[in-house]
Amino acid sequence: MGLRGPKKGARWTQKRTRRRAAALAKLLKEKELADEAWAAQVLNIGLGDVRDFHDDRGNYIPVSEWTAEMGQRVAGLDVVIKNAEAGDGHTDRVLKLRTHDKLKALELWAKYRGLLTDKHDITHRQTWEDIIVESRKNEKPDA
Repeated sequence: MGLRGPKKGARWTQKRTRRRAAALAKLLKEKELADEAWAAQVLNIGLGDVRDFHDDRGNYIPVSEWTAEMGQRVAGLDVVIKNAEAGDGHTDRVLKLRTHDKLKALELWAKYRGLLTDKHDITHRQTWEDIIVESRKNEKPDA
């Protein structure tokens, strides 16, 4: 404190600190929501069913009718125009639908949720006094 009260920039510093704390809290909340969205998307890939892409007759549903979840499951889509049956006189459109690796997605999701661990943390603390007392208990008395 100076002769006339608090220093000139004290209020400004407090406001700046509060603004930074509020911005940090907002970022952490957004990161948390982004993490949850990522986990939901990975789980969608892991639990998705390829039968969702077919109609009752076994034909592919048009891409324009896919839901957002169906689109997330697709790793790639190839359209090949070729003569599927020799001698029939017309070309066919062949679709090749590639999906993401389901096992890898489930493994990522399980690691994110803490269901799988790569290392085990085992801690056992024993003092020298405990070791000496234990060794004396195991010693046979001299006869």
